[in-house]
Amino acid sequence: VDYVLPNVAKLLAKFRAAEAPVVWTNWVRTPGDGHYGALDRFYGPEGTTNAENPMYVYGKDATDTLPSLAPLNDDEYSRTIRSLHLSKFADRDARGELILYPLLKSWGVDTVVLTGAWTDDCILATVYDAVDKYDLDVVLVQDAVATATRNHGNALKVSRDGLCVLTTTDEVIDLLDASFNGTDAFFRLAPAYADRHALLNAVSSRAPTTLSLAAALALAAATSLLSASLVALYFRRSRTQASPSRLAYHAVDASHRAL
Repeated sequence: VDYVLPNVAKLLAKFRAAEAPVVWTNWVRTPGDGHYGALDRFYGPEGTTNAENPMYVYGKDATDTLPSLAPLNDDEYSRTIRSLHLSKFADRDARGELILYPLLKSWGVDTVVLTGAWTDDCILATVYDAVDKYDLDVVLVQDAVATATRNHGNALKVSRDGLCVLTTTDEVIDLLDASFNGTDAFFRLAPAYADRHALLNAVSSRAPTTLSLAAALALAAATSLLSASLVALYFRRSRTQASPSRLAYHAVDASHRAL
């Protein structure tokens, strides 16, 4: 899945240039780690001794973010989540509190842009939770997601037909640029949202309040094993007129080295 790394890195660089905070989540499941559950039963013990079981990562650096996507300073490292779940919304801190959604909520994020790997595992699970459980709109960056199975196309089709908007890396970057120029560009990606957009415009035209836009980017990518990390970046900007824009760029970043 390494071929998606350039696009993931391109999006990460764009959000860093916008001074957007990032949250990394790295897949950290290893054989015998004490977190045995349904996925472990599904995959079974076969292949764990020769590092071929796709449930786990292997090697001393297996849970580290790839260098091209890694945090650059202490502040960024402090936003790293060690992920035990396919859905990046399911991870909890040492106190048992959910990590990702409270962060997005505190930033005012209402739209998630996903990239990374695996398309049919971590990405799809995160899409379902974002849309169905947390009422977040999702944009899936189709040239920045990948998988090591034959189900990449099926996962994209399921996402496109029933869950979210599919777009490209360059389109996301164009939308990010447009948003800084005061353009409500998100709905150019989603013709199916046209009626909703008109309705929201009608409602917001009666509301004189100031709306703060937020964007979160989630970049995810992995190696040949089931490993993924999420990078959430956001920007905020006040607008003088209420807007229905749901510009939050969420990505899931390609970040595991399995040795």
